[in-house]
Amino acid sequence: MKATVDRIAFVAALARARGIAGGKGMPVLANVRLMTFGDSLEVASTDLHSTYQGSIHATDPEPGVRLVNAALFYDVIRAMPGDLVTVALEDERLLVTTLSGNVIMRINSTEARAYPDLVDPSAFTLLDVDGAAFAEALRQVLPVVSRDESRPNLCAVNVSAAGGVAVLTASDGRRLHRAKGPGWALPTMLIPSRAAS
Repeated sequence: MKATVDRIAFVAALARARGIAGGKGMPVLANVRLMTFGDSLEVASTDLHSTYQGSIHATDPEPGVRLVNAALFYDVIRAMPGDLVTVALEDERLLVTTLSGNVIMRINSTEARAYPDLVDPSAFTLLDVDGAAFAEALRQVLPVVSRDESRPNLCAVNVSAAGGVAVLTASDGRRLHRAKGPGWALPTMLIPSRAAS
């Protein structure tokens, strides 16, 4: 695995991935998955409720995939000088260097076999919706989403279609809020509260 990428774009992708990485009882989810393919470096993370997958243009990539601690790696890349950084696998560690080669960091990484399979976004039907109307409907129902993780269906917002319009419903078992959102042609789905927020 090897890729040379724009450091600023890499920091932005790692910041998003770090914000999602984590999971109770599953230390592997504290990692970010780095995967090179074609002319891209993919940065991905999940907490099993939300997933982030971002792609950055890479120069002279060599295919491969590794896991590295999301928080640590973000801090390292953010602190590197220069515009370009190269990430390469060297003896089970990720070797991070600047274009001039005057800064070198070696960071422990692991194989990605234990990481959960991430869903391919191209497998889903996408729908353009009025973002402001959707955000307003979410703001109306999110206050009553349950925080009790033993009741997972109540820790999410139900989005369904009624008359071609999104109807968002949330409840904590005592209160129920419902709001109408933008036009909607997708099947009923549950959006985890963390993703909705």
